[in-house]
Amino acid sequence: FVDLPFGSKLAELLKEDTAKSVVEHPLFCLSILFLLLSILYLVTSIPRFSEKLHPSQKAVTVCYIFLLVSVLQAALVEPDTAVDQAMHTYEGKLPNLVIFEDEEPVDALLKWGKLAAKDHHPIVREPIYWEILDELCNQTESLTCTRTRAWEFLNMGTMTYFGQEFPIDIYNPDVDSIARKECHPTMEGKANSCLENAATQFCERLWPPPDNCVKDITIHIATQLESTNEKRLDGKCSYKRLGLEMDAPGRELYKKAASVAIKLFLNISPFRRVDNGTVSFDTWSKETTEAHTAIDTFQKIHDPESREWNDKPCVPYFGGAMCAKTDKDGNMMIEV
Repeated sequence: FVDLPFGSKLAELLKEDTAKSVVEHPLFCLSILFLLLSILYLVTSIPRFSEKLHPSQKAVTVCYIFLLVSVLQAALVEPDTAVDQAMHTYEGKLPNLVIFEDEEPVDALLKWGKLAAKDHHPIVREPIYWEILDELCNQTESLTCTRTRAWEFLNMGTMTYFGQEFPIDIYNPDVDSIARKECHPTMEGKANSCLENAATQFCERLWPPPDNCVKDITIHIATQLESTNEKRLDGKCSYKRLGLEMDAPGRELYKKAASVAIKLFLNISPFRRVDNGTVSFDTWSKETTEAHTAIDTFQKIHDPESREWNDKPCVPYFGGAMCAKTDKDGNMMIEV
């Protein structure tokens, strides 16, 4: 309405704090609606007009008034922030995104997305996830991003030093096919350069540094990582089973599942399911059973719809006796 007569002056008036607070009040449009309906009632009460107006004309006029007020609501009245804040408090706020020193922003963002999804809905790989990552890497001067792909967070135990416990936490680059190529074998093949860099970063926080700290911690991390990899297919997380993270692109899912199955001496068909992975036969070896587990895991996340369902948080019900997910039609399905 800026181009209308007196439109520019009206726009300036609405920008003032007093006028803005009045216009944005939830009862503003209701007051306008009541005023217009009252005027209509008074006009139609005059004998000169009431005799000429047909009842259908009155009904059409009322409809036009409702339409006018609706347009006014959409054009002038923005959502009241107090309502949003109240719903935010009622439904629960998103957790704070905390990025520690020497921590890659994308790793912190992925941990935050997983934590937030427990009480809300899947966030990782959603538009909000990429928008926040872009803001962290390109619009935050105090942060530096060396990559946009998250690595797997693993806790390798704790180290007690001078009576204090220090957690040995690392980010596993093996989940990233590109970063994995940058890890070169070290210590006669017992570890690699990426694990050694993680051990170096850990030892730099200790003072005075223990003797042979980097070597001992590197060997410890490599041993724990080997044990973790051996038990991957026993876990429940589909991504951890395949040695991936939740932000893995779809094109890597089949390649990773196929590589796991091939290492266990079983081919995987790219066009159909070989088996659903739920039936075990006495003639199956441990390798064959694990290979079918990898294939079945791939089927759970092989397309966007299946992946979205897999990533949905399982909401506990009846005091935690069971947990369930809700599909797109609102049906509750119990997860085993």
